[in-house]
Amino acid sequence: MNRHVNDQTRVAYFFTSFPKLSERFLQREIEGLDRHTDLKIEIHSLFGRGCNTFGSYPVIRFTVRDWVNFPCRFLCELVKNPSAFFKMLLLSVRNRPKSLINALEHLLGLSYAVVRAAEFRKDPPKSIHAVWATGPASAALFLNHINSTPFSMGGHAYDLFRDGGDMLLLEKSQTAKFIHTSTSVARKELVHKGVAVEKIHLIRRSAPIKGQIKSPPILQRETSYPSVNGAPIRILSVGRLIAKKGYPELLKILQYLSSENISFSAQIIGDGPLRKSLARSIVNFGLEDRVVLLGSMPYEEVDRRMHESTDLFFFTGKQATSGDRDGLPNVIIEAMVAGVPVLASSSGAVSEAIEPGFTGELLDPKQPKLWAQAVQKIKENPSYADELRENSKNWVAQNCDARRNAKTLHTLFLS
Repeated sequence: MNRHVNDQTRVAYFFTSFPKLSERFLQREIEGLDRHTDLKIEIHSLFGRGCNTFGSYPVIRFTVRDWVNFPCRFLCELVKNPSAFFKMLLLSVRNRPKSLINALEHLLGLSYAVVRAAEFRKDPPKSIHAVWATGPASAALFLNHINSTPFSMGGHAYDLFRDGGDMLLLEKSQTAKFIHTSTSVARKELVHKGVAVEKIHLIRRSAPIKGQIKSPPILQRETSYPSVNGAPIRILSVGRLIAKKGYPELLKILQYLSSENISFSAQIIGDGPLRKSLARSIVNFGLEDRVVLLGSMPYEEVDRRMHESTDLFFFTGKQATSGDRDGLPNVIIEAMVAGVPVLASSSGAVSEAIEPGFTGELLDPKQPKLWAQAVQKIKENPSYADELRENSKNWVAQNCDARRNAKTLHTLFLS
């Protein structure tokens, strides 16, 4: 582990689990800071296995050895600072977890803080940044109580909406230096939950950049959007196979396209608990020859398919029964960068990027006819698709610039 004693440019990034395919936007955040600032990023992963490095950065994990040493570390820290434990106990009792997963994330964060407290006391970073307001922010808050280590945190859709949001969201926000969110919807919800508006900083997710850590240069389309008259239109959707992604609705849309004799092929990239039921629906809808479930794929392969074999990107996200929903999905920005017109539901913060008729189309997933009409319009008017592509790229350039985002975070971290 590379340490920099009293280094005033070192920021410890806390993740629940690193790296995850669904959190590519957080990896790009680190890549942008590495490329455009002099910050020294230290990556901490509270849970899960994975690679021990990311580019030039070590990934510090919660290991079996840490768990073995936990009882001893717990007693040592309790003796050193009983008031910090009492504060966290009171907060945890007064703010009961809203779901089992939130309780487990909170306990994981507290445990990680205990095993890392001595290291952070001996060699404190300039700041900790918890990328989520759940477990990572629980760890950061406890370390703040134990060692007075300053911290900031993310405030994204998962933190705010799933089962009513994180149990200590308001308490964490009161201690945090700032809260980083990436959508206006999330900012509005943070304010609604009582977070001081001056602490909230809206910084959009960065678009893919060339020269990424462990990633190839982004491929460029050599031609404009093709006329697909006489050829199947190639549809792509990417995301975990979970309720909030709206895949049952997507399959009903594809079934309607088939019933209208619209020639298409569709690929769905991602894995999850709904895979078996979706596979059955594909057979029941008679879509076996048109729709394929590809499972999870590395980012580079998703990017290649986006650029080389996709004409339209579909997103049918919705609010799950738990309240969970997407903000502005990373894959929508990636499709816009790749020059793929986006047809999407207005779930979450999608409408912040997709303006109907300008950067894409917003459609109700429960009205397949509207999706069929949009597909036909794009299929029959390549010039219209070119306009969507151009406008989308302009929106991304104006809102998702990695250099500008990194400079803004740099200023916030060092303030």
